[in-house]
Amino acid sequence: MNQKEVEEYILSLPDTRLDYPFGENVAVYKLGDKMFALISENKSPLQISLKCDPELAKFLREKYETVMPGQHLSKNIGIP
Repeated sequence: MNQKEVEEYILSLPDTRLDYPFGENVAVYKLGDKMFALISENKSPLQISLKCDPELAKFLREKYETVMPGQHLSKNIGIP
């Protein structure tokens, strides 16, 4: 999927909105006041951060080398 396709899907979710609180190159998707997805715009390949259960995130990072931590979405500081 490219950025446009991902964005169209995310924005099709109920009560979801797009914001740019970190500047014009980071698209932030929010449900209410809570951010749940970030896309670094104009990056190839597409870079997206998704809020996730910490244990699931750890499992995915161990299984897939392309899954990287996104501490800005984690409530558990210090998770490697």
